[in-house]
Amino acid sequence: MPMSKEKKAEWERKNRSGKVRKIWWGYLYEDSAPDNFLDLMRESGMEGLAMKHDRDVTAAGEIKEKHWHVVVRFSHAVQAKEAKDILTSFGCKEASVQYRDNWTAVARYLCHLDDPNKVQYDPADVVEFGGADYLAAINRTADKYRIIAEMCDWAKTNRVYSFN
Repeated sequence: MPMSKEKKAEWERKNRSGKVRKIWWGYLYEDSAPDNFLDLMRESGMEGLAMKHDRDVTAAGEIKEKHWHVVVRFSHAVQAKEAKDILTSFGCKEASVQYRDNWTAVARYLCHLDDPNKVQYDPADVVEFGGADYLAAINRTADKYRIIAEMCDWAKTNRVYSFN
C-alpha cells in the first residue's frame, strides 16, 4: 500500500532534515523563479545540473506543470539550511529541497534514464554548471562492462583476434 502524503512528509522530516550531506536537490517553477535563474546557477560557483521537465505526466494522464530539477554537489557535507540557502537563491521551493545519496542516480533521474515508463528527456538538454559533467555522471560500472562484453562478442563473431 502506497504511503499517504502525510506519512511521506512525516518520514521526510524525520529522516532527511538536519542531515549533513554533499548532494542536494530541489525543483523550481519558472514563473516563480528569478528571470535569470540559469545565470545564477552558472555564476554561483556550485557544481550542479539542472533539467527542465515540460512533458511529465500524472498518473491520471494529465501534463504536469513545467518545472526544473536542480541538483548541486558541495565539496563537503553541509546542513540542510546551507543547501536550502543555495537552492532557494536559484528559485527552488524550500519545501522541495532534499538530500540525495548518489550523484549518478540523481543525474540519471534528470532524464528518466532508468524509468522507461516516464517521458525520456534528451541528455543534451541538461544544463551543467560549476564543472559538472553530465555524461560522466550518468555512466555506471555495469554499463561499462556491458559495452565491453558487446565488443568482445562482436570481435568473436567477426573473428577479430588482434589489432594493428
